[in-house]
Amino acid sequence: MINLSLCIITKNEAKHLDKCLASCISICDEIILVDSGSSDSTIEIAKKFGAKIYQIDWRDDYSYARNIAIEKASGKWILFLDGDEYLVNGNKILKSLEKAEDVVGGFYIERKDAFYHPENGKICFVPIGITRIIKNHKKIRFEEPVHEFAGRSVLKSGFKLSYIDKAYIHHNIIANSKTFLNQKQKKYLRLIENSVEKDPKNFWQRYHQGKTLWFFSRYQDSLNVFQEVLNDPTCAIEIKKASYRNILAILVRQKEYQQAKDHVDRYTHLFNIESEDFFLHGDLWLYTGQYKKALKSYAKIKTNIHPTNTIGYFPSGFYLYKWQKLFRISLCFYKKAPLVSLFLLNLSLLYNNRYVDALLLKSRIFKNQGKRNKSCQLFQQVKKINPEWEIMYKDL
Repeated sequence: MINLSLCIITKNEAKHLDKCLASCISICDEIILVDSGSSDSTIEIAKKFGAKIYQIDWRDDYSYARNIAIEKASGKWILFLDGDEYLVNGNKILKSLEKAEDVVGGFYIERKDAFYHPENGKICFVPIGITRIIKNHKKIRFEEPVHEFAGRSVLKSGFKLSYIDKAYIHHNIIANSKTFLNQKQKKYLRLIENSVEKDPKNFWQRYHQGKTLWFFSRYQDSLNVFQEVLNDPTCAIEIKKASYRNILAILVRQKEYQQAKDHVDRYTHLFNIESEDFFLHGDLWLYTGQYKKALKSYAKIKTNIHPTNTIGYFPSGFYLYKWQKLFRISLCFYKKAPLVSLFLLNLSLLYNNRYVDALLLKSRIFKNQGKRNKSCQLFQQVKKINPEWEIMYKDL
């Protein structure tokens, strides 16, 4: 009996596909690859791994392609990966599937997004929960032509969503060029705008329209979209909350602190305060010098994947890695208690000794203490790990 099918939709994924397939070949009983016209060696690589290959015409619809893959899969469970992703600790998935109750129709799994910050080139790691393992069931399908998701379909089909811990998908965005990513986002924006034109009340696509405009630094356009979504009484609460958070994040990053405070006062009472809110509120208090309030907020951020009440749009609550949380807390002590900040930074670096934010802040503390050599050594380490980060020596 086939227990787990790996499904991938591809077009010209030769650059990444070998690593993707190699990461999960030991746990999957079959590989289904739905290709929409690759002209590189994607098909040859897939054949090397014994994949069953199906060619389709591209219809500007990612859900269509993913659902074709579901129809071809024979496994009781289906794992979806993209070509530029690979699996880590996949054996943990098999254990979770073996123990799964009949009522479970899908699993959240952590995806670690690794990318360069579009504004300054800093290496960033963002963990998110995403429904990529689903039961092979006739009613469970992906929805939406772009930014497609299956979580809501799992729930509408009468099943529950569970989650898998200690295994994750590494999304290797960092391996793609800036030109490629810009072209990809332009494609997404076109598909989003087509969806919104057909249905102005498609708030999922409106939300992603705001996020994509943000990617292109069209901040005011992005804020306008998020605000329209937030104010519409017919919009689902999950999308409203996400729009509220994105507005706050943009205002804080644009240093519009008074507007950010007004935004929090106006809307925060409408929602249950969750991990992502604690993170964003903490940043607001930090950047306005309210360090005690920032510390209290940061302390409540979760550090592992966890389930939330949801209808499948946002399948897992926001969280940070332990080293990221420790860094945020260290910022609260940087000015008034630098030795405490240094202690927390050292703890953060125990979890990730290549964490450039912690290394740079530690460098600055040494500089303030007059320890120029130690400061410069750490700064050079940051430059070696992340040469793309636009840091100037004058910062030291």
